[in-house]
Amino acid sequence: MTARELFQAGRLNESVQALGAELRKDPTDTRRRTFLFELLCFAGEYERAEKQLDILASEKKESDLGALLYRAAIHAERTRNEMFSKRDFPSGRAPDATTLIIHTKKPDPNLPARLAFYGGQIVPEKHLKAVGPQAFGQRPVGTGPVRFVSWTKDDRTVLEANPDYWGGRIDADRVIIRAIPEMAPRVAALLKGEADLITQLPPDHGERVTGNAA
Repeated sequence: MTARELFQAGRLNESVQALGAELRKDPTDTRRRTFLFELLCFAGEYERAEKQLDILASEKKESDLGALLYRAAIHAERTRNEMFSKRDFPSGRAPDATTLIIHTKKPDPNLPARLAFYGGQIVPEKHLKAVGPQAFGQRPVGTGPVRFVSWTKDDRTVLEANPDYWGGRIDADRVIIRAIPEMAPRVAALLKGEADLITQLPPDHGERVTGNAA
């Protein structure tokens, strides 16, 4: 049986082993390597999954952005498991719409920081169950300073100021986060004023950017 057939049969561990053997015959097969990453996530083997992302990003540059997003998801799931296990947090309850009471086994001064980190976000349970994780992830609902407007795959995410944010309205009415994987067009967008800021700027582009008045 192939790795995919084993997976469809519910034999996850055997599927991982079979796919590893298939990749040893053709290490550059990014399709199989992506599938291996997904299988490792299913199996909860996040460290091995991250290694597959590193390989994918090095072999296929256009996958860099996807790799970063996947890595964030992996860290979120891992952090949830580590920071909110029943071992340390046996129970919690919400007595009303704006209050959450978490019971800990011992004093935990880092709890506010845990809640502010990956995996600590509080989401509307009924809505999540109604639409499912995939639909919720594509159109998330939260209580932060911005709210979701739209997402275009491999292109952009559009956010707008949340007028009901408890911390006060942000200065910008709208925030557009664009996906520009290649460095040259990313720098060009900044220099032409099409972007207000960019990330992952290599040191050799620093002088060109700082010396441009735009």
